[in-house]
Amino acid sequence: GLFAGATTYRARMQTMDDERNGPGWSDWISSDTPQVISQNLSEPTSTHPFLAYELQLNRGDGWSSLVRVVVTRESTRVIGVER
Repeated sequence: GLFAGATTYRARMQTMDDERNGPGWSDWISSDTPQVISQNLSEPTSTHPFLAYELQLNRGDGWSSLVRVVVTRESTRVIGVER
């Protein structure tokens, strides 16, 4: 890899409505490899058409700033990235 030492990744997710409001973030899921997380989603696509992920990594000196990625649930097309 590009960085010496261990890197830890973590992510959480939530569904969002048209106003980008959601029922609340999932718990953080940590891993030693970057990966897509998925959980059982109870909110219907008709009222919560978006899925947001918050992502961070730690290269041994603390967690990075959040990166938020928003995708449409039907097409999984990325519609927003916030740093």
